[in-house]
Amino acid sequence: MGRKRNNGMSEEKRNIIGQLTEMHDIKTAADVQEAGDYDQTAV
Repeated sequence: MGRKRNNGMSEEKRNIIGQLTEMHDIKTAADVQEAGDYDQTAV
């Protein structure tokens, strides 16, 4: 068996990203873009 691939991200970070993508129903890069499209002046 080969070595485990290290992409520079800890398992905890991967878990957080996984949870966020599930919470916000993100499946594609377009979904990520839509999630980032909000009126920043309203903050």
